[in-house]
Amino acid sequence: MPDIVLFNRVKVQNLDMVKGYKLSLICLKNS
Repeated sequence: MPDIVLFNRVKVQNLDMVKGYKLSLICLKNS
């Protein structure tokens, strides 16, 4: 079970990284 919890945490962190990456790309385009 702990493995699943760890996997979910990593997945959420990766999603946040992708969101931040896309946001920074949008900001670069707009500037």
